[in-house]
Amino acid sequence: MAKRSKQAKPVSKKQLSRVERERRQMRVLYAIAGVTIAAVVLVLGFGFYQEYIVKPSAPVAVVSGTPISTRDYQAMVQYRRFDLSSQMGLLQAQLMQLDPTLEDQQFYVQYLQQQIQQLQGLEASLPLQVMDEMIDDELIRQEAARRGIGVTDAEVQEEIEQQFGYVRNPPTPTPTPITATVTITVTPTPTTAQMTEEEFQKNYSDYVLALRRNAGISEVTFRSLFEVSILSTKLQEALAEEVPTTAEHVHARHILVETEEEAQ
Repeated sequence: MAKRSKQAKPVSKKQLSRVERERRQMRVLYAIAGVTIAAVVLVLGFGFYQEYIVKPSAPVAVVSGTPISTRDYQAMVQYRRFDLSSQMGLLQAQLMQLDPTLEDQQFYVQYLQQQIQQLQGLEASLPLQVMDEMIDDELIRQEAARRGIGVTDAEVQEEIEQQFGYVRNPPTPTPTPITATVTITVTPTPTTAQMTEEEFQKNYSDYVLALRRNAGISEVTFRSLFEVSILSTKLQEALAEEVPTTAEHVHARHILVETEEEAQ
């Protein structure tokens, strides 16, 4: 005998009302959760925007209408700290190689200690000093631009090479003619080998890489330091040419007479 299939029980109005109410509650909860998440994302996004976009772009100083951004200022302070730290490291390495108990080395030990103390003093006042330097650099750029003074990439490259100790075109030594007939025995003196272009390129690349890693300074910013230095030199030369080398002189004679009538 076949079993009769069970028929689904009809849903009452009360049950429908409860299901609909639960659905509405879930929709409200989802809406609240969505608004909360959106608010959190908005707050985080605004904080990120303020911290990494607005603040770094905000000027720390304005020089004749040209702003100096916080980002550039912080990068320059970090670069100068890296530079001072490198100098102190070299001095301390030299100091460790000396024996302060030896009389012939005591003077050099004191000299190195004084140099290290001076660098430490500069590090303490570095933020204010960097600010003054960046303002001066911007004034130099503006005055040089007003006078039509510029710097080429070749000039910047030559200045960098000189700072690294590389001479692209070393001077050719001129032989001195010998007229004496006396036989002279000359003891050759050791000469320091000049830096090759390959050595310069390696040293330069290593230094730029160290700047990027330790100070966050790009090569463009590093080269701009040499650019403003050359501009400063050219500007000083231009100003020196404007200073008159001679001045007007007044020749006066002082004549003494006994009475006012004689003077007239």
